[in-house]
Amino acid sequence: MGNLASTYSGQGKFGEAEQLEVQVIEVRKRVLGAEHPGTLKSMGNLASTYSGQGKFGEAEQLEVQVIEVGKRVLGSEHPDTLTNMNNYAITLKSLGRANEAIDMMTDVVALLTKVLGDKHPNTRKSRDTLANWKAESGKRRCLRSLLLNHLERRNFNRKTTSLPLFCSLGGVQVEA
Repeated sequence: MGNLASTYSGQGKFGEAEQLEVQVIEVRKRVLGAEHPGTLKSMGNLASTYSGQGKFGEAEQLEVQVIEVGKRVLGSEHPDTLTNMNNYAITLKSLGRANEAIDMMTDVVALLTKVLGDKHPNTRKSRDTLANWKAESGKRRCLRSLLLNHLERRNFNRKTTSLPLFCSLGGVQVEA
């Protein structure tokens, strides 16, 4: 059932995947236990399916649970724990919590480098993701600063309704 759920997920059939994954988790909890690595892997798969559906809140809740149990049962440096931490960082980013995502991904990259090595594909992919996020964040901060300086030179009223619209075009948040 888990393989079929993965196939559905890969085909973008997230609703069908979710239904099967929930069933798989129920069976694994009953047969293997709630903290068994196989159960945790199935819970991580369901979290990924939630993310694929845009259900980032549900994904976050499940990922936090999987990471907490995974650290206790498998260890904080186990590859499965690191995969779940990586996925959680991506979820945080999707929720618009870029700073938290960058912090989490920074931890993930450090641990992956230590455990798997600097040249491992997982390390490289996470490091590239982190670099992109940092560059994106830096560009936004720089753009925000430039925009505020420009507007202040023009005596632009920050309370006007056009400022949020103007800033949203550049992906920049400016508090009024």
